[in-house]
Amino acid sequence: MASSATYTLGVTDPPLTVSRRLATIKHFGRILAEEISGFQNPARRVKSPKIEVAQPKALAAKDLTACLDTAHIQTIGGILLDDHSFQN
Repeated sequence: MASSATYTLGVTDPPLTVSRRLATIKHFGRILAEEISGFQNPARRVKSPKIEVAQPKALAAKDLTACLDTAHIQTIGGILLDDHSFQN
C-alpha cells in the first residue's frame, strides 16, 4: 500500500520552508491552469513570507592577521609548499 504524505503550511514552520512549499503549490497551480481550460490558480495571490538574508560577518583585524600568519601555504601544480621552500 502506498503512503501519502500531507504537507501543511504551519504557523510554526520557518519562513524558508513556507516559501519553498508555497512556490511548489504556485507552480503546480500554473501547470494546472495551462492544462485545464478555465482553471484559476487560487495560490497566485498568496504572498510569500519575507526571508531575512544573514549578512556576512567580517573578521576583526587581529583575527585576519592571525589567519594570514598561520596559513602561509602555497600550491604549485597541486603540491603544497611552505614558505621555506622559496628561500635560497
